[in-house]
Amino acid sequence: SSDLKLGMGLRYGRDELARVALGGLLHDVGMFNVPDAIISQTDPLSTSDREVIEQHPEVGAEIVATLGSSFGWLKQVAAQEHERWNGQGYPTGRSGGEIHPYAQLIGLADTLDALVSPRPYRHKLAPHEAVRELLVSEKHAFSRLVMKALVEQLSMYPLGTCVRLNTGEVGVVTGSRSAYPLRPIIQMGSPSVDEPE
Repeated sequence: SSDLKLGMGLRYGRDELARVALGGLLHDVGMFNVPDAIISQTDPLSTSDREVIEQHPEVGAEIVATLGSSFGWLKQVAAQEHERWNGQGYPTGRSGGEIHPYAQLIGLADTLDALVSPRPYRHKLAPHEAVRELLVSEKHAFSRLVMKALVEQLSMYPLGTCVRLNTGEVGVVTGSRSAYPLRPIIQMGSPSVDEPE
């Protein structure tokens, strides 16, 4: 899953990856409190419907709190997964380092998964299109560290992809550069790959 790939990109150890996996499974447990009619509607949400949606992290944190004090980290993840680095998230508008690291990672993975999944109100994106969308429109919503892990683990230009440059030349992607995710390493004129249509 995306959250584990990002965790591996952040060089998390086995115990941290196990926590990320559990957090990835349970972070949205509060959504069970949201009526299906709100979740499945295709029209823009009303103010009251949005308020119901934005309460689910706190509801989820209350549910997770019943697991006991050893799961305090998971309570934080459930409460903060929709917070954003730039303070534009919910429910409390936390920003930067105020957000638990696992919540930041799971928040990015959750956003990516939403982009590559079909929704009633929009078509799904291919993984490389979703990464491009995140880099362009959400680059300040997540820390540079987790965005770098995203690019390294889920490249916008997968190895072997055939690309046409703005010069008209054709090449094959042979590598990526985390500092320049929109500029992959290209091998030009490979005879073994068909040109793109």
